[in-house]
Amino acid sequence: MAYSVSDNDGASDSATITITITVNAAAGGFDEEATATCTGHYSASRLDVTGYLSYGSANGYSPSVTLYSFGGCWTDDINGGVC
Repeated sequence: MAYSVSDNDGASDSATITITITVNAAAGGFDEEATATCTGHYSASRLDVTGYLSYGSANGYSPSVTLYSFGGCWTDDINGGVC
């Protein structure tokens, strides 16, 4: 996925975000696994604004974070503790 952004000088710059999604076939486990930056997760609607700010302040906004889906509830807990 590529995004175009403008900075203060008005020039167009680009950035690439890599998102990996894996489907888990194990019964009783998570439905999906996705690794991306907080911005990538927010863009893919896996994080809302509150989650974006929470994960970003805890982990940084640029490093990759793995989230797991449990019935559409995304969490960084592989056991689905908050879902």
